[in-house]
Parts: sequence; structure tokens; C-alpha cells
Amino acid sequence: MWRWAQGWKKKVSVVTWRARRGLALFLRSVFPVRKRKAPAGLSRPQRKLAAILSVATPFSTIFCLFFGWYALPRYSNRWETPPATILLSSPRYFALNEEEEIRVAVRNENDSSIQVQLRLDGSKTAPVFIEHNGTNIISAGEIRGGEQIERRVKVMIPHDFSGGWTSEPLGLALWGKVEGKTVRQSLPLSVIPVPWARKLFGAFFTVLAAVIAWITKEWWEVTKEASWKAR
Repeated sequence: MWRWAQGWKKKVSVVTWRARRGLALFLRSVFPVRKRKAPAGLSRPQRKLAAILSVATPFSTIFCLFFGWYALPRYSNRWETPPATILLSSPRYFALNEEEEIRVAVRNENDSSIQVQLRLDGSKTAPVFIEHNGTNIISAGEIRGGEQIERRVKVMIPHDFSGGWTSEPLGLALWGKVEGKTVRQSLPLSVIPVPWARKLFGAFFTVLAAVIAWITKEWWEVTKEASWKAR
């Protein structure tokens, strides 16, 4: 009796295993399971590059915002001094140890000639180099009727790191006479408190642009590969 029970139990186990196997094969044929490929890992050089970019991106962004705050703004104005109009365009902030440019134009609104004497004076308390053809004289002489003259004046503020500069007024002013009328206009221009600030802005902006270009390239390649696999 005991042997008969053991044999019956063994037969039931075999039938149960075959039933489960048949059901599993049937379900797999009806609902096939796709094996997912493991994502490819980054190579060692790519990991190093990603680490460098993760540090370079925020630092470049911060420095670009800081230096761009000073490097990008410009100052423009016009003054009516009948019968002439004086136009001026200049950086709002001047970088230490860099040569900056101020553009000045004088337009004669009359049909007849006028006499104009105009110069750009610097601060008396700080060294400022002003040069237009070896002098700080912008215009000295006759301007014909309807004519506009333009001068590009170079300004350089030296810094030898022996003393500190702060972002304070530069002390530049336009002086002169138009047909005997005195012209005096102080210019609200200041100094960037960091030497070579404009060049540093260009360097950090280049780094940030390169990082953005690389990220855009990688994103495009990943998107292109994903769309190709989806076909």
C-alpha cells in the first residue's frame, strides 16, 4: 500500500511539472518578453570630461555674469550746442590695463562753417592716458556747413597692483568751445575693479560657449541614436 502511494505521488508530480512547463511555453508564445540591453557605460576619458564639465559649467556661468555686468553696458549721449550737436558713445565701465575706445562726433547743423575746439580731459587724481593722434584734442578748427566729423579716442587706465581701484567715477569730461560758447560735460563713466576684466569676460564666455556646444552635440547624437533604434 505504501509503495502504491509513493508511485502515485511521483506520477502526480510529473504531470504537474509538465502542465506548468506547457503553460509557460504557451504564455511566452502569446506574450513574448523582450530582453533589454544594459545601458552602455561611459568610458574613462568620458567620465573625466563629464567631471570637468560639471565644474567648468557653473564657474564659467558665474564669471560670465559677473564680468558681463561690467563689460557689456555702454554709455551714449548727445548734447545740443547750437549750431552744433555733439554725439558720444563709450563703454559704461573701463577695464584696468586695457585700451578702451570713446567715439565722439560733432555735427554742424548750419549751412555755413563754424569753429569748434573740443578736447577730452581725464581725472586729476588718477593716471589716465588719453590719445587721439598723440594728443587729447578731439577737434580744433573749422567744420563746414552740414558736415559731421568723428574721432576715435583711445583711453587706458594703468594698474600696477600697488593700490586698489574701486568702481567709482572715472573723472572724464568734454571741454571746449563751439562758436565761442563754452562746452563742459562730465561723463558718468566708471572703472571695473578687476584688471583685464574685458579679456577675462571673453575667455569665460568662450569656455561657456564651448561647453554648451559640446552638450548640444552629445544630446543630438543621443536623440538621433534613440530615434534610429525606435524604427
